[in-house]
Amino acid sequence: MKSDIERLSEMLENEVFKKDVMEDVLANWRGRLPILPFKILVKSKILRSSTNNDLAFHNNIARLSYPPIDKSKTDRASLKGIPMFYGSIFTSAAEKYNAYPSIMTAFETMDILRDYKSKGCVFTTQSLWVNNRELKVFAFPFSKRYKKPCNEILHVQENWERISKEEDPEAVAMAEYIGDLMAIVNESCLYDITASVVHDILYNWALSDNLDGIIYPSVWGDGQGMNVCLKRETVDECVRFKGARLVCIQKDEGESTVETVANSVDVGNGNLRWKSTKSALTLLRRQYSDKQLVEGRILEIE
Repeated sequence: MKSDIERLSEMLENEVFKKDVMEDVLANWRGRLPILPFKILVKSKILRSSTNNDLAFHNNIARLSYPPIDKSKTDRASLKGIPMFYGSIFTSAAEKYNAYPSIMTAFETMDILRDYKSKGCVFTTQSLWVNNRELKVFAFPFSKRYKKPCNEILHVQENWERISKEEDPEAVAMAEYIGDLMAIVNESCLYDITASVVHDILYNWALSDNLDGIIYPSVWGDGQGMNVCLKRETVDECVRFKGARLVCIQKDEGESTVETVANSVDVGNGNLRWKSTKSALTLLRRQYSDKQLVEGRILEIE
C-alpha cells in the first residue's frame, strides 16, 4: 500500500488533483500532524501588497484587505471561495540581511521582480496593518530549501531537529514533506495540496478555534522575511488598517528601487483619498491620465 506522501507525490507528478485522495489523507492526519506554535506579538507590523495592474486606485480600505468570496482563489494557504488575509512580517534580524520590507513584500505579487533580467516600471499599493491582540499561528517545519534563511528560521530548524526526535517518525516525515511543499514555487496541483492541509488545520482540528492563521518563510525571498496568512474572522476582530502608500518600483535587471508617489488619507466610512508630491506626479503621469488621477482622488499636492 502506498504511503500518504507517495499518494500526494503521485498527484503532483501526474498534475492531477484528486479530492477524494486528499480528503482521505487529511482524515488520516487530522490532529496527529506535528506542527509548531508561534505567537505574533501585539502591535506587530504586517505589510500587505496589492497590485495596481488595472490602473485603478484603491479608494477604500476593504479593497486593501482580504478579497471578497467570489475573488478568492486557491493559493499557497487558502482555498477557492474562502477569503484569507496574506501579509508579510519582517524582523530586525531579517532586515540585517537586506530583506527590505517594501521590495520583499512586492515580490509576493509582482512578476517583474521575480525575473532577474526584467526591466520596467510598475505601481503597487502597500498597506500597513497592526494587530491589537496577540495572534496564535502555526507553522510546518521550515524546509532547508531556503537559500537565504534568516536567523529566526535557522533557530526554528535547530529546535525542530530536537523536537522531532520525540515524535513518531512517520508523522515527522509527513510534516517535513508538507514543509518542503510550502517552500516550492507553485507547480502542478501544489497549491491544492498545501491549501487543503492548512485549511483542515485551521478549521477542522480540535485546536482550530485557538488558531488565527499560519506563518511561513517567504518563498520568493528564499527565507528572508516571513509571510502570514490569517483567517478573515481574525482580521475583522483585531487587525487594524494603519495607512497605505502607492509606490513605484523601477526595475533594471538585478537592481530595484522603490519610491513613494502617494500616501493614503482616511476620509471616514472606510474610504480613502491620496496625497502625492510634485516630483511623484511625473512618475504617475507616465502610467495614469489626468482623468484617472482625479478619479483616483489624487487631489492634494504636498
